[in-house]
Amino acid sequence: MLLDCILYEAGKKTASFDLKEIDNYSQIKSGFIWMAFKDASEAEIDHIQKSLSLHPLAIEDVKSGSQRPKL
Repeated sequence: MLLDCILYEAGKKTASFDLKEIDNYSQIKSGFIWMAFKDASEAEIDHIQKSLSLHPLAIEDVKSGSQRPKL
């Protein structure tokens, strides 16, 4: 379940949005998106991976939890 999805630009919160709107915000290159999840569903994780073009290893860590960073 998505708890919060926020866009930060220049260190300031500029938008709070729903997961359905992530495609609109993922194209903004002047900031970053912060997301908070609790017990995210497989569909939510897959949607985020596709929308943000995340590497499969990053998603593997999200699904497994308690993982150390990989290089």
